[in-house]
Amino acid sequence: MVVLVALAAQMFHSAFGSDLDTGYGASSRAMKPVRIESLLAGVLNVGTWLASVVIAAGLVLSFFHEQMTSPTGAQVVTAGIGLLILRVIIMRTIFVKKHDYKFAAAAAVVLVMIIAGFAVGILSK
Repeated sequence: MVVLVALAAQMFHSAFGSDLDTGYGASSRAMKPVRIESLLAGVLNVGTWLASVVIAAGLVLSFFHEQMTSPTGAQVVTAGIGLLILRVIIMRTIFVKKHDYKFAAAAAVVLVMIIAGFAVGILSK
């Protein structure tokens, strides 16, 4: 779980580091500016693969639930779904920071749909 938090922190730092605005890193040498398309593609790619691996690990753990005490497979799957949600939140934040409000609104709609799905799932129990 610590690795997941560290990866999320790294993605957040890359999203809001000084490299986006100036095109220069922490050192004084010139670097190519990071394009928002490349950044978002990286967030989507890494986030999807990481969440998929975590969800798959949770499914494997659910087969061995009787032999293991914690974490349960359902908890790990929930963490994977949380990573998918985190990916959308990071994208929305990047869009707002870059003043791309149309895409920020689209990401907000996706978040509302995810929250509505959770609400329906919780209320139907």
